[in-house]
Amino acid sequence: MKKRNLCLALTAVLMASSLVGFAACTETGKTGGTADPSKEEGDVVLSFLHAGTMQPSTKKVEAAVSAYVEEKLGFGVQFKQTNVFNCTSDYQNWLITNQEIDIINVFTGSESFITDHSARELDSLLTPEIAPYLSEVLPERPETTLYGEDGNIYGVSVFPSHMLGGYSYMVRKDVLERAGLYSETPQEGKYTEGQPIGYEDLDTIFAAIREVMPTNSAGQTVYPCSAMNGQDYMTALVPYDKLGTESYPLATLMVDPETGEWGNEVVNYYKTDAYKEYVEWMGKWNAAGYVHPDAETTSENLNDMFDSERYVGVVLQTSPELEYQWETDRMKNKEGTSLEGDLDLVMLPLSVEYSYLTNPMQSLMIPSKSKRPARAMQFIDLLYSDEYLVNLIMYGIEGEEWEFVDEERGYITEVYEGSRTNNYVIGGFWGDYDMLYAFVQYGVDAEQIIEDMERVEKESLYYEERTLSHKSPAWGFIYWADRSHTTTIRNINAQVMSRYFLTLAVGAGSKGTDGTFTGPGSTYEEFINALDNARIDSIVEDKAEQYAAWKAEQNS
Repeated sequence: MKKRNLCLALTAVLMASSLVGFAACTETGKTGGTADPSKEEGDVVLSFLHAGTMQPSTKKVEAAVSAYVEEKLGFGVQFKQTNVFNCTSDYQNWLITNQEIDIINVFTGSESFITDHSARELDSLLTPEIAPYLSEVLPERPETTLYGEDGNIYGVSVFPSHMLGGYSYMVRKDVLERAGLYSETPQEGKYTEGQPIGYEDLDTIFAAIREVMPTNSAGQTVYPCSAMNGQDYMTALVPYDKLGTESYPLATLMVDPETGEWGNEVVNYYKTDAYKEYVEWMGKWNAAGYVHPDAETTSENLNDMFDSERYVGVVLQTSPELEYQWETDRMKNKEGTSLEGDLDLVMLPLSVEYSYLTNPMQSLMIPSKSKRPARAMQFIDLLYSDEYLVNLIMYGIEGEEWEFVDEERGYITEVYEGSRTNNYVIGGFWGDYDMLYAFVQYGVDAEQIIEDMERVEKESLYYEERTLSHKSPAWGFIYWADRSHTTTIRNINAQVMSRYFLTLAVGAGSKGTDGTFTGPGSTYEEFINALDNARIDSIVEDKAEQYAAWKAEQNS
């Protein structure tokens, strides 16, 4: 079984970015009739995402992808490059200026492409003749599709079939040992791998880290709490199902982080006692100096902060696979630090693993102005059904950038250290993650890699079963915001969340007149008043009404 690799740290950053808003296009997304690929001409033009710098191998990968698709489908593929952080505005410009583009890789804000009629409905293209694979599997996997208010399909999700919840504080074992807080087996007052923890435990661990490791080898302050842009402690400690694709949780169902039990009422996330408790604790940790003082504004990279030992613990999704990735990829000795060889991480879950469905956060969509919609759909179908193609576009060319460690299991590594320059982070996110090869550290004995990965897969299966045993009661529910509510959500994001969200997430809010971080005169009180003035209750009410109607339909 192939195991997927997820760059969750980057994904979290991208999800948190408000990549919303799209100018209206004049053409409708509802095109009549079924397109015929035999009557279309030219290569499919595909938006290809990068993180600011294109890798040297990208052109070679483009040529290899094009040649393979031409062999399979009779036409080639051209990459149209765009920075992942500016892609929405680039798409807007391409369509307004009538540049050729047949497939866009859309992050948050996909509803705007539908309401502005800039995305084509895909139902007429999902036929056995054009899309033999997807036309068969999508009816059984509605969570993989992006629906419009009219019930038609407008995008195919490039995320897994369900979203996984449950996060852990992953901390270096050697630091826990120095603090006298680590044990191989359960022991009073110490922590062991997989042991659930809460606020009091984090407070103990943060204080101990500060005592035994106040600075790194370069004399820089070590921050035991890594809260910053992209380090979402809030989601880890106050879990939820946000029932939609908004950039921030607004109207949500809540889940108990300890038991995994779900509430069944749609609530204003930020008025819950659970969120208020989070604000209080994070405020205390910030005031104690456990959080980087520039956490709100720093452009520092999470990996760099960890490699330089300014962070010795980070919050990541509860995943043995991800833990192994960090242990092998992130914890190699870096010049200028005291790290020597590989170190172990201890994964301490902050919440029970759970799962939920939502409108796809990221989808492949075909613009209504595409000159080759049938060919575009053929390519998307091949991307989801062809293991070779999805790994080629994600990892690059076999033998030049990567090679198999174990082909049967789908384990790969670099041909030589540093050769894998066209990786899946730079290329974006594509296709079905279950078909991706598992990338492992270069330079480790193959037998050891196989042994490690087999252990990781076994542990991952355990957590996956736990995840699916705590499914959201809204499993399958899709919220559709009409134009009025979409505008309200955008205004909340732009006017309120952009001002307060990160401030409170990293504990930088001011105390109120009662000495608490959530009392009168506090930043939290300002935040709640601003949300009320921006009419967040209208979103809560609208989502609650749709959810109630959906539940009634399920029970009928």
